[in-house]
Amino acid sequence: ARGYSMKCPSCAKTILVPITPYENGCVVGDFEIETKLGRGSIGTVYMANQISLRRVVALKILSQQYTNSKGISDFLKEARAAARLSHQNLVQALAVGEEDGVCYMAMTYLSGETVKAKVEREKMIPVDEALHIIQQVAEALYYAWDEAKLIHRDVKPDNIMISEGGIV
Repeated sequence: ARGYSMKCPSCAKTILVPITPYENGCVVGDFEIETKLGRGSIGTVYMANQISLRRVVALKILSQQYTNSKGISDFLKEARAAARLSHQNLVQALAVGEEDGVCYMAMTYLSGETVKAKVEREKMIPVDEALHIIQQVAEALYYAWDEAKLIHRDVKPDNIMISEGGIV
């Protein structure tokens, strides 16, 4: 529904041109964007459909300000390192790529809520549950460092998801 209409110069059909390249229905690589999930320090995350495998993913797109040779190189290097990791408390990296200056990484889409949303909703998390959350986060961070020397750099309540099954 967002965009402007124009006539196709080839077929004269009226089409809707999106305002940005990341509106609902826009395609980046093998992914069709559905909706924006959130914005982080280096990019924006969207719910998207992977066209080839017909699955829902979380698609992180690198912000324009980091789309230079060093930013793209660092993003791709870190995404490829993350893709080699497999741990129940880490979101799995599924694909990474760069197309027309747009750098993206597809990850497992999780349904659930962030720790921030949980705190806002419940106002307080019981100590034993908070310790359980912290333990799972610590295990994931340790594993990422131990296996690939990766440092998260942005650990905060909005970046910690709790799945519907209670896995952090």
